[in-house]
Amino acid sequence: MATEIVFVAVSRSVTSSDLKPSLQAFKPPPAGFHEARWGTVINFNDQRLIVGFFTWDTVEDHLKFANSPRFSAVESSVKHLSASWPPVIHHVYFKQGLPFKLFRSRSSVIELITLKRQGTAPWDALLDPLKSFSNAASQQGLDTSFYGTMHEDHKSLIILFGWDSLEV
Repeated sequence: MATEIVFVAVSRSVTSSDLKPSLQAFKPPPAGFHEARWGTVINFNDQRLIVGFFTWDTVEDHLKFANSPRFSAVESSVKHLSASWPPVIHHVYFKQGLPFKLFRSRSSVIELITLKRQGTAPWDALLDPLKSFSNAASQQGLDTSFYGTMHEDHKSLIILFGWDSLEV
């Protein structure tokens, strides 16, 4: 399964009703599509962002939909909220399965970290400390975590942490 992560800079506060038309374009579901979630970013360089997570069977399924006539409804419903276009889109194959388990957990805050690999060193050197951190942090309010490499460059590791609260 591939997860499409979309970052859209917005010009104002956005509510779920603002995003409803874009999600309606996924009914009936396009081939290979599974689930979508939108959320707002609390702080990112003083920029207002909304982030969408969309799960597909493959990246190719997403690209087929993005090039279909149905996609124009998604684009137009989000574009009018946007402060800049096009959005930033990444595709990630998460190692532990679907990150939507994160949205169904008790996590109220999702932290997203991108790490860029230098050279050709294996990710294993980073993953062992990451797993140790996740185990220790689970006692401090970390609900769950997921990681995977970015499809577009294979040099970026995307990590999602689901926290009980922002204060943790």
